Amino acid sequence: MQVSVFYEGKQARVPLAALWSRRIEAAPGERVVVQQSAQEQLTVLGGGIARPGNYGFGGATSLNQVIAEAGGLLSGTANDREIFVLQNNKSGKPTLYGLRWNTAQGLLAAGRFPMRNGELLYVPTAPVVPLEKAVQIFSGFVMPPALLANAVK
Repeated sequence: MQVSVFYEGKQARVPLAALWSRRIEAAPGERVVVQQSAQEQLTVLGGGIARPGNYGFGGATSLNQVIAEAGGLLSGTANDREIFVLQNNKSGKPTLYGLRWNTAQGLLAAGRFPMRNGELLYVPTAPVVPLEKAVQIFSGFVMPPALLANAVK
């Protein structure tokens, strides 16, 4: 946790632990602001999540907590059979994990799956969604037979 001290238009940032350990007191006219910064920064992407974006957490968090913070999966579009997490392992090489969020085992595993700073969660759209979009687009170009028959008369 960071503490900002403001005095005569200047700002100094100091870790809270340093202030407590040295018992530094504020002088008259100084303003002290305590700010809690997110220790864990995670990125959530994909067409299957309600609010993709960057999220900050105060400490360790689980995959389920990240999904909840991002508004959950979109019921009509999310592919809950395969949710991907990209993590860096201890050697620095990326590892891609796929979790099934549509089973009891998958939900329990996601509750225990640790998310760490800098990691990425990707929730794709279901395979049916692109097909439905194509059908909608195509049906907009093709005139229904009843309208076509009336247009010929």
